[in-house]
Amino acid sequence: MEGFDCLVIGPGLGRDPFLLECVGKTMLLARNFNAPFVVDGDGRFLVTNSIDLVNSYPLAVLTPNVNEYKRLGQKVLNCKVDEHHAEDQLHSLAKQIGGVTILRKGISDLISNGEIVKSVSIYGSPRRCGGQGDTLSGSVYVMSATAYIRS
Repeated sequence: MEGFDCLVIGPGLGRDPFLLECVGKTMLLARNFNAPFVVDGDGRFLVTNSIDLVNSYPLAVLTPNVNEYKRLGQKVLNCKVDEHHAEDQLHSLAKQIGGVTILRKGISDLISNGEIVKSVSIYGSPRRCGGQGDTLSGSVYVMSATAYIRS
């Protein structure tokens, strides 16, 4: 693990129970080595069902879409997640999970680490095509790895 600058966990993973168990162990090992990681794809499914994998780990970044975010928010905050209170709820969710960074993809992308909330509302495609989430997780990976190496 000491050879990794950062990990992207989830794209192409699938939901096989044995594989999810192995990935959960990998996430715990990454935490022991203070390796940052980005959780995307089916990794978000794993985290929603095992929030302790990222709880209080500020080097973790979650990249849910609106529906995945709603499932995570409802599980952690135990309330209905809606657009009218999106920024406040994201702030609360990231804070509740202990400073994990959450980048919620949507019409307006929102990002929070439990301290601040930023919004990106630059108009682009009305619907993201397949693969753009993978590109985003790769970009976040590069930024996380670079920030971690410099610190």
